[in-house]
Amino acid sequence: MTPCVMYTRVSSEEQAKVGYSIPFQRARLEAHALDRGLEVVERFEDVHSAKQTGRPSFERLLRYVEAHPLVRTVLVHRVDRLIRNHYEYGLLVEQLGLRVLSVVEPAEDSAAGRLQHGVSVVMAKYHSDNLSQEVVKGLRAKFEAGGCVTKAPVGYKNVTRTRTEKAKVIVDGKTAPAVRQLFETYATGQHSLGSLAEEFSDLGLTTKDGHRFTDERVKRVLQHPFYAGLVRYRGDVHEGTHPPLVSRELFERVQSVIRGRSDVHGAKGSKFFLLRGLLWCGTCGTKLTAEDHPKGSYYRCLPGPDGRRGSCPYVRVRALDGQVVALLKLIELTPALKAEALVRLQAEDAARAKARVTDEPKLLERKRKLEDKLARLTDALADGTLPKEEYRARRLAIDDDLREVDERTAFLNEDFTALLGNHEVAIETAASLTAFYGSAATEEERKTHLRRVFQRIEVTNKEITGIEYNPPFDLLLTNPVKAGSRMS
Repeated sequence: MTPCVMYTRVSSEEQAKVGYSIPFQRARLEAHALDRGLEVVERFEDVHSAKQTGRPSFERLLRYVEAHPLVRTVLVHRVDRLIRNHYEYGLLVEQLGLRVLSVVEPAEDSAAGRLQHGVSVVMAKYHSDNLSQEVVKGLRAKFEAGGCVTKAPVGYKNVTRTRTEKAKVIVDGKTAPAVRQLFETYATGQHSLGSLAEEFSDLGLTTKDGHRFTDERVKRVLQHPFYAGLVRYRGDVHEGTHPPLVSRELFERVQSVIRGRSDVHGAKGSKFFLLRGLLWCGTCGTKLTAEDHPKGSYYRCLPGPDGRRGSCPYVRVRALDGQVVALLKLIELTPALKAEALVRLQAEDAARAKARVTDEPKLLERKRKLEDKLARLTDALADGTLPKEEYRARRLAIDDDLREVDERTAFLNEDFTALLGNHEVAIETAASLTAFYGSAATEEERKTHLRRVFQRIEVTNKEITGIEYNPPFDLLLTNPVKAGSRMS
């Protein structure tokens, strides 16, 4: 009897199809081997898509026939169970000299038979490529309709399709508040990626894969447009149908903070620059970097998007640093403004306590009515009286209202005592900007102090002509300069 090996395979999509199942293929092949006088000396099975690389049993089959030169026949149900491209055909037939016998595609061991198998390989390759294209087309259509084509990020949950509803993405009530807090905290400009990663770890939060949040993972969360209600696919961004966790305004503020920072702000080589990372040119709109020259150190504009550097003048580091120190004295709170700010904070605390008593019962009642409305909407979809598109539109509107109610309720129940304490510290800082700067022990501490207060400093013709503060200093401090003007 002629020795042969048997190879059977199913892809995961075909597992439930009886005509392609492993037991079905095995039974047909055993009967065919007995009928043709073949002795099956080894059996190989794969549950794997043939298009994917690294099919375990296919690799073992190759090693087996290389080690057993007398075994030159491979028995398969269909040629495409074993071979899906010209490379594999050349490897098995041309290089290893194997004869591939198919139960449902019998061919002679001749040039005509090899041509028939070659045609089968071509058709299998076409089927594989066409299937991939159809999958891509389906994903593209889902993306353009606002659907999520990947695993939802942390803060959300994927809900699988049911008999009455399509698959969808919903907010994860356990992790969403922490993600929203992450955006709000980082937008202040007073926290690093590392400190937020540590805070997430302390809370026991992990990624969807169970990993701890590193600096880079936190950054990827902050840059993911999905949280602002957008979906992304192959570089394109589209309006999503899922509920956003953060507003577009908050998302853009976070992106601005990320763009305005680098891992080495302040230092360049062995030289430290106090304002590097804070400065922007009021003429060309680009960021300023710093350089050390034999004749002194300078701040200068970075090249624009076209790669060319503008003609804006260089600014001596010592001169601009001195302007910023003078600016601190100009903007810090006077004793009278400090007292007024504290009174405003205490009034806010009292107003919030009053609103909690009067507004919270109304919010709870509104939430109950919205949930009842959503339940009736779902029933109408289930019994076929409401079209799916209309259901989706109404559902989105109700989700928006529910989110607004939840956010307002959370605001009223927030521990304002801690927030009040933070604002009191900020007021004290705003009233002592010069003193805090002067008492800093190192240049790095001075840099940290400036970054806590300023988000952006604009420079035009070697002078400060505009400033933007980080919260809450944007509410506490006056702005003595406006974009395009000069400090007096």
